[in-house]
Amino acid sequence: DFSGEDKDLFMEIPYNKAVCYIHEHNLKKAVNSMFKGLVAIQNRYGVFSRENATFTRKYLISFYLDNNQVRLAENEFNNLIAIYKVIGSSSYESADMIRISGDIYYARKDYSDAISFYTNAYDIISKQHNIDYDVFKNIVDRIAVYEFKEGRTDVALRIYDTSVQTLISNGKPAYEAAAILLLNQGNLYIKLENPKAAVTSYEKAIDLIVKLPGTNYLKRNIKAYWLELKSLYNANGEYSKADDIDVKIARHERFPFLY
Repeated sequence: DFSGEDKDLFMEIPYNKAVCYIHEHNLKKAVNSMFKGLVAIQNRYGVFSRENATFTRKYLISFYLDNNQVRLAENEFNNLIAIYKVIGSSSYESADMIRISGDIYYARKDYSDAISFYTNAYDIISKQHNIDYDVFKNIVDRIAVYEFKEGRTDVALRIYDTSVQTLISNGKPAYEAAAILLLNQGNLYIKLENPKAAVTSYEKAIDLIVKLPGTNYLKRNIKAYWLELKSLYNANGEYSKADDIDVKIARHERFPFLY
């Protein structure tokens, strides 16, 4: 049976395939990939299993919401509630369920209720001694995005800064979540047409990504982040640094074991 990192990869595969289908504008195949993943996990672990709950909570509902399938997301959320009633939920799972409630309200454009759920989820997760870094990252990101949409850009950026510091202080297990927040912060700076600040966020993110295991999806896609950083260097007129990125990419393709 799978355990630890292998189990995480087993759950990620249908989601990653679905994302590829979305990039090809094939929603039907994407949804089918997620459904097959769900069935495979249920067949291996059972419907009322922690694994099924985790896949639904971390991947399935988010996938539906990201692709405007709100009704399907609501159905799976109700199924998830039923599963947790049987198997019980930890404090971080409960916090993430509240975050998902916020996501559903956000998808309905009910923003005031959404932020109430997000702040409630943050209050719960921030008081935990052992933080689930992925859940913490998701909650923080939702709050930052909300603040940005409400025109409170400084608040959004400050949320990213303080949350990244919190994660990094917890050491290497939190590096993936910290890197994702830094990338999102960098993308926010890009929207603000501030490539210089975006460079700083992307550089910090990549410094963390290179320290992640080779199987990590961020590490496997590091070329995409280097290319984004290269475009930011060019936007800033830092052409020698942009050229250095080409050298890194060529070295990575030739000697991937060095990274």
